[in-house]
Amino acid sequence: MRRRRVLQTVGASGAALFSGCGSTPLGSLNSKPPLGKLDVSFTDVRKPDFGVTSLTMPLILEFHNPAGQAIPDISGDFDLQVNGERIATDELTINKLEPGERTPHQVDVLVKYGNTTDAVLNLLQEGAFAATLDMELNAGGASRSLVVSTSND
Repeated sequence: MRRRRVLQTVGASGAALFSGCGSTPLGSLNSKPPLGKLDVSFTDVRKPDFGVTSLTMPLILEFHNPAGQAIPDISGDFDLQVNGERIATDELTINKLEPGERTPHQVDVLVKYGNTTDAVLNLLQEGAFAATLDMELNAGGASRSLVVSTSND
């Protein structure tokens, strides 16, 4: 009887001691980064570089992490549409963004001439464009779809 009481007391003490572990910072190690709060915007669309079979279109994007938690390395892929026409698909990677960090990132999009149509010709001849990136981003187990647009209207 006495032995049972000692075991119950030890067991209850152990349970009380470890009952708060779920709310400790160790529990936050499994949380996903705040990718949903990430802001992405166009900063600039630069003049393309022309090659024999393709052109490279430099896009300058700004990534901003307004959250109070870092977002680890971001990776993903996107479709680029110019004047409503999809002209390229590519991938991107962004280094870790600290809380409050704002950083520009250049994405060099390869556009093969076989994919160019009136949308790209208008962009090159007249400079008139509306560009849209349809992005699928991933970071630290979190994922997010995002659409970013700009135009020179």
